Amino acid sequence: MKKIKVFLVSLLGWSVGIICTSILVCLASLSLLIDPFKRRYISKIKRVWGKIITKIGVKELIVIGGEKIKDLKGTIFVSNHQSVFDIYIISALTHPETTFLSKKEVFYVPFFGILMKLQGCVFIDRRNSERAKQSLKEVVDKLKKGMNFIIYPEGTRSKDGKLQPFKPGILKIINELEEKTSIVPVTIIGSRKIMKKGSFLLNRGKVVVVFSDKFPPPKGKMTFEEGDKYLEKLRNVILNNLNKYAEYN
Repeated sequence: MKKIKVFLVSLLGWSVGIICTSILVCLASLSLLIDPFKRRYISKIKRVWGKIITKIGVKELIVIGGEKIKDLKGTIFVSNHQSVFDIYIISALTHPETTFLSKKEVFYVPFFGILMKLQGCVFIDRRNSERAKQSLKEVVDKLKKGMNFIIYPEGTRSKDGKLQPFKPGILKIINELEEKTSIVPVTIIGSRKIMKKGSFLLNRGKVVVVFSDKFPPPKGKMTFEEGDKYLEKLRNVILNNLNKYAEYN
C-alpha cells in the first residue's frame, strides 16, 4: 500500500512539475521581450518555480539563518548537494538575482535546462579545461555585477547524505575575486530522502536549510596549500551543521 502511495504521489508530482516548468519556460522567454536587460521578471519566475516544486516534495521546510542573506549581492553560496530538490529549495529561499554554476549535462534536461539558462545559470564542461576556464570567468564577471551564485563544490550529489570532499575548482573563482566577494556556507539536510540519486520516486518529507554566517574571504590570492586548508575550513562549517541536525538526514 505504501509503495502504491509513493508511486501515485511521484506520478502526480512529476506531472505538476513538468507542466509548471514548461509554462514558466514560456513565460520566461516572453519576459525577455519585455525586459531584455535587467531580466527582473525572469528572476521572479525562477523564485516562483522554486516555491511551487518545493511544495510538491517538501512536507515541512525549516530555515535557519534566512535573515542573514536578505540583501546580499555578489555572493557565493557554497552548499552541500543531496538531491535535485536542492535546486528548487534554494531557488525558493534566495534573492531573485541568484543563479547556479552547473555541469553542462543539466542544460539538456527538457524545459529544466532552458529555464536554468534563462535565469543566468552558467554551465561548465568539466571534460574541456579551456571551456571550463571560460565558464568560471563568466561566473566571476556576473558576481562582480552583483549576481549571486549557488555552487556545489562536491561536484555531484551525495548518495548517502555524507559530505564528500570539495573539488578545487571553486578556488579559481574565490582567488579571482579575493576579498571582494561574500561567501556563505549553506547546509541542506534531509532532501536526499525526498528523491534519492538515481530514483524518480518522491517521498515527501522534512528538510532543514541552514544559512551560516559569512565565511571570511581570503586576503589576497592563495597558494595551492593555502587553498586546500581554506576549503577544508569551509567544508567543516557544513559538516558541523550536518552533524548538528543529523536526526533529519
